[in-house]
Amino acid sequence: MTNKLTLLATLLFAGVAFGEPAAVGPKQTVAIVNQAADAGALGAYVYYADTANFVFREFHLPSEDEALAERIRKAKVKLAAASSVDDPAQRINAQVAAQLEVGHVLLSAGDFERARVEYQEAFQYPARDQLEWRSTIQVHIADSYMKEKKYPEAVAAYEKAQKIGLYGWRIEHAATKLQEARELASPPGSK
Repeated sequence: MTNKLTLLATLLFAGVAFGEPAAVGPKQTVAIVNQAADAGALGAYVYYADTANFVFREFHLPSEDEALAERIRKAKVKLAAASSVDDPAQRINAQVAAQLEVGHVLLSAGDFERARVEYQEAFQYPARDQLEWRSTIQVHIADSYMKEKKYPEAVAAYEKAQKIGLYGWRIEHAATKLQEARELASPPGSK
């Protein structure tokens, strides 16, 4: 429904109004935005001057699965492009960021297990001594467990991130989330 409203708003801002002529051209003389009475589909009647016919053309609105697949595809294109960066440090940064983005897309869709697989894949790019990247990846894994409400796993993942060594924003974030996960993981009345 939101996609249909967005499409309608886009058409209206482009000068298309309900029942009003929108475009004039040699092949398509008039487009009238309307709703098909029989199917209830959102689309436009397009008048073809060469055939003197109006034809209803339904708008294709991507489903949530198609939109998710497109977001994953774009992130994987970034990942592929990152491997061609010449400078090794910039290449690693781009590869980790792109791999994490794939995980973020899956996490936002609620696919926690696949998101963690993508986060784990990010460990292949930074060297063992690049602890800032490694702790960032581990914090994202821990955050995914928190979002999934798997608190014992989140505790273990945050503790692992602390063993790696935390930097910057991750220090306070991991400490706060670790405490929260511990509280949520312990059974009520055990405190």
